[in-house]
Amino acid sequence: MELWKKIVRWAERSPGKTALSVDGAGALTYSELRGSVASCARRLPALRDKRVGILISNRPLWAVYDMALTLKGATVVPIPLFFSEEQAGHIVRDANLDCVVVEPGINFPGLHRVRIIEADPAFERPVEATERERDIGPQTMPSGIAKIIYTSGTTGNPKGVMVTLRAIETVTESLRERTRAASDDVHLSLLPLSTLVEAIGGLYVPLAAGATVVYPEAGDTRSPASDTAQSVKTLFKVRPTTLNLVPALLEGIVGAAEKNGGLPETLRFVACGGAPLGSTLIERAYFLGIPLYQGYGLSECVTAVSLNSPDNNHPRSSGLPLRHVHVTVAQDGEIIVSGDALMSGYLNEEGNKKICAWKTGDVGYMDEEGYLYVTGRKDSVFATAYGRNISPEWIEEELVSSRAVRQAVVYGDGRPFLTAVIVPDYGWLREVAGGVPAGADRERLLDHPRITEAVSEEVASATSNLPGYAAIKAFVLAREAFSPENGLMTPDGRPRRDRILAAYRDRLNGLYENHTKKKKEEDEYVIN
Repeated sequence: MELWKKIVRWAERSPGKTALSVDGAGALTYSELRGSVASCARRLPALRDKRVGILISNRPLWAVYDMALTLKGATVVPIPLFFSEEQAGHIVRDANLDCVVVEPGINFPGLHRVRIIEADPAFERPVEATERERDIGPQTMPSGIAKIIYTSGTTGNPKGVMVTLRAIETVTESLRERTRAASDDVHLSLLPLSTLVEAIGGLYVPLAAGATVVYPEAGDTRSPASDTAQSVKTLFKVRPTTLNLVPALLEGIVGAAEKNGGLPETLRFVACGGAPLGSTLIERAYFLGIPLYQGYGLSECVTAVSLNSPDNNHPRSSGLPLRHVHVTVAQDGEIIVSGDALMSGYLNEEGNKKICAWKTGDVGYMDEEGYLYVTGRKDSVFATAYGRNISPEWIEEELVSSRAVRQAVVYGDGRPFLTAVIVPDYGWLREVAGGVPAGADRERLLDHPRITEAVSEEVASATSNLPGYAAIKAFVLAREAFSPENGLMTPDGRPRRDRILAAYRDRLNGLYENHTKKKKEEDEYVIN
């Protein structure tokens, strides 16, 4: 376990340096972190090659137990707090967990079928580890699997992605190099540690570099992204140097920063991935001086595949591939990743064997300099009536870059032009809908005569750099946001396209019928 060796070295070299802290609520130095992890590992039962769930919010306690369990030779299975109770229960059954380490106060009914180990918050405070505990060494995992990460697709139950310790360490080192992680960094952790992107990029990378990781005082929530307003407040209080973000959180932070005059000048590397960024959002971020670097990755490839950097940055791309992977693009546009740091397969699937190349299901291209551009999902590509192949995500990211649009899904399969279902930003709408009472409900706000015109202007502006065939000619305003609760979004933030289009099919069809009727009337006028 290379990370443990590095923590031990940092504990000896800089024992008083802060390793993990919670904003305004205490900290662990590298020496204390070494003691807490070692003591925790010694006090845990024998878990070698056992599958152990971890259900802890974003705080140092998660890191302590994650490392302690790995030292014990266990396979760690994070249970995301933003998963539903049904999904959490699925993980328990599908992974056949031997036990689950649970933070006091967190309760999922589905956990009653499995042995519970209550996480001890005392390990977040300085622990006097015995000499025997301090000398603990990592045990080998006979299965070779260090983690099983559950990812929720657009349909069906979450799948367990099996990842080896070697693969995790390979990606950690590649990211450390690309991001120039150093001991004077302060990383603010805003994404859930139950995701590989934050566990590796926001915990292992900083600790390997001897840096400091800070968690917001409020801790994790059941949402994949933290509250935006609170995140901005924490940013100014902590004044970090690095952040990991997803597009939705970036958009919220940019919007808040525009109102508050920017972000702390201490920031030097803000990584963003999860979906392609719209050009308007990128421009807004750069105007604020945010050192934004777009990247690309997925759990099956042990998160990061490519990432921009200060030395090599094409903002609209997803960056150059990291040194441990080789990326190619098939004739049909599908992105294929090869290398020795890929997943070891999906849990409980027959025919799992060594994976040397992974067809990602994403489509895109590489430019002459080797930068990767991701344009969407292969299974969401559709063709218009004029034979144009469209990746809707490409256009949707431009739409949500607008101040007026919170969420969007583009439609146009077999149609003469593109339409969209748009979830507007209600704060922005109230600003432009002059004369509407402050307490007006959403229905009244959406029916305000100025709204359609104002949204149309913003949509046109946000997509002005797109080719004509990608223009949004008409749209419907959604009456509610897409969310996991109403079944229109997956727990990790991807739209369930079929369900959204089914919910708005009549209104979308109406847009095309009105267009056909109008064109017919125009043709009759010309003939007459």
